[in-house]
Amino acid sequence: MNIFNQQAILSCVRCLILFVCLVPVQAAANAAQPVDDHAQFEAAVGLSQQQSWAKAAEIFQQIAARHPQWPEPKNNLAVALMNMGQVEQAQQALEDAVSSVPVFKTAHDNRRRIYDYLAAISYGKAVGESARVKQPELKLLLAIEKAEVAKKPVVDVGAPLPA
Repeated sequence: MNIFNQQAILSCVRCLILFVCLVPVQAAANAAQPVDDHAQFEAAVGLSQQQSWAKAAEIFQQIAARHPQWPEPKNNLAVALMNMGQVEQAQQALEDAVSSVPVFKTAHDNRRRIYDYLAAISYGKAVGESARVKQPELKLLLAIEKAEVAKKPVVDVGAPLPA
């Protein structure tokens, strides 16, 4: 083996060692960076507006998992799922949104639209009609409004009034 081959091999070994050492460092640096959920939410809204429902649903699901108290990602997840034909999953996402913030009007409205849709399908089956029921259009939220939602008081109807 001549000297040029030995130097080339040593150079490759050095590069490999450097690569092996730096990959975990870069991975740790990426993991340490905080996720900007507001920016991701906006990106998922953009994907929804382009009808890239599967990609949008994936992002909304991730945000909802990190912030279970936020109803907006769950609402928009339901919109994406509904547009992918996954009615039961959309209904569950809206149930979760309403559970997290009971006064969140948009989730209630979208949930009502799904219930109306399912009722129309059931009615058609019961009377033997084969007419196709139009899938409802659910409202997509364009921003996270959690600060405004958090300010709204949740009133327990059964609780006694303060004196």
